[in-house]
Parts: sequence; structure tokens; C-alpha cells
Amino acid sequence: MKSMIRAATLNDAEAMTRLHVAAWRETYAELVPKSYLEALDATIRVEQRRALLLRRDIVSAVVERNGSIAGFALGGPCRSSDPSCPRELYAIYLLRAFQRRGCGLALVRFVATRFVEQGCDRFIVWVLRDNHSARRFYEQLGGTLIREMSIDIGGAQLVEVAYGLSARALVASTPADAG
Repeated sequence: MKSMIRAATLNDAEAMTRLHVAAWRETYAELVPKSYLEALDATIRVEQRRALLLRRDIVSAVVERNGSIAGFALGGPCRSSDPSCPRELYAIYLLRAFQRRGCGLALVRFVATRFVEQGCDRFIVWVLRDNHSARRFYEQLGGTLIREMSIDIGGAQLVEVAYGLSARALVASTPADAG
């Protein structure tokens, strides 16, 4: 069965939050402290997710496969007030089994399309410097490295890098279907 990309709803908040925790544990097992990953608790974050989904300035999408949410993306106003990139892709998470199947590309394209509809051409996305597969993904989408910053996750000092992307280029050049 094909994956279906759609706007997220309040009813998706719990599944999105569970997926967020699961994806962090899969993706960041070698990058962030184990104690931090073990302490992640989806139940305490559901209300935060619902509040985010209620905001009119947030773009949200889920990828559904066989009636279950396999991934999601969230974007909105740039949190760093970067005039060159007024929007930001806050999160994109897919369970490992759904990676490299076009689902991530379809999620980014969904968000980019909404950004273009809002009159925004460029957006930014932050990724851990040592998350090489995510970095390759954004580079393949035409992302250009624009800056980095140090962050603390669970007591570990890590580096995040920011990529700038063209929403219009993504909308114009990527297929609409996810595999």
C-alpha cells in the first residue's frame, strides 16, 4: 500500500508524540546520552503537541501507511528570526522502516508547499552535525550550510548545523507521490 501524506490533526497528536520518542531513540542512540533517550516520555508531551497543532502559523503533516502514522513534519516561523530564512522546518521524523522510501521527501515537500503558499521562498532546518544521513538528505534537497551552534542535550555538548533551502525549488522539482 502507498503512503499518504496529509495535514496533521489534533487527533494525531498522541501518535505523533509516540513516534517522536521512538524516532529519537532509533536515530540518536549513538549521538545523545542514553539516559536522555531513556527519560523521554511521550505522555507528558502530548498536550504540548496539541497546542502546537492548534497554532495557525504552524504547518504540520503526517505520513500514513496502512492506517498508522509512520512519520511527521512540523514547520513555522523561524525561531532564530533569520531574515534570509523566515520559516523553519522544526521537525521531520520517520520510523527507520519508512526511511529511504520517498516519505521524508514528500513530508518536506508538503511543508515547503505551504511555505510557498504563505509567500515564503526560503526556510531553515537544524540538524545535529553528526547525523550524517540527515545531512546528506538536506544536501540532496539543495540545502546549503549556513551556520552552526552548540547545544546541550542531556548534559552533552553537541553541535547543530543549519541548512537553508529553497521552498520554491522543492515544490517545482519534486514528485508529489511518496512511495
